[in-house]
Amino acid sequence: MKTHPSFLILFLSIVLCAGCASSCRTVCGDLSDQFEPNDTLEQATALEFGTPIDAGSHYGNIDFYKTSVEQPATLTFRVDSRDVDATNSLLEVRGPAGELIYTDVCPSGQLGCAPTLPASKTKIRNDEDTIVGYEIVVSAEDTGDYSIAIQASGSDHSCKFSWEYTVTVTHE
Repeated sequence: MKTHPSFLILFLSIVLCAGCASSCRTVCGDLSDQFEPNDTLEQATALEFGTPIDAGSHYGNIDFYKTSVEQPATLTFRVDSRDVDATNSLLEVRGPAGELIYTDVCPSGQLGCAPTLPASKTKIRNDEDTIVGYEIVVSAEDTGDYSIAIQASGSDHSCKFSWEYTVTVTHE
């Protein structure tokens, strides 16, 4: 029986990524970071104001971060790519009651609902006009935890859909 090469790649990806919540070794290398597991809001890594965190994501692994707001402020979540570009990313910000403040993917599963949400995303470009990061500015009127979810997008289980990034939150 002849095995199709695509099946072997898929099989190896599944075997090598078993238990990705804590560590993921793939043909792309080790895609885990020191903050795993942070794959749910309950496991979210705390973000301190002005302190950047270097991390990584891969398709199927959502990383959660949160910051506590004790008085009304304007928050700026900044996600900078440490890879070539930041176009293979999905971002989502939620408020203290779990309300959706910004998302790249609408609840219906389609792109494009961001204009109806309270926050928007600004692209950060380098001199070659490549998108290298994003800023999401949030009016944090309520106290409590605000969270950002970060995920590499794509679906072919290749290195193209892994992403190394730096996330920072600041407030005014």
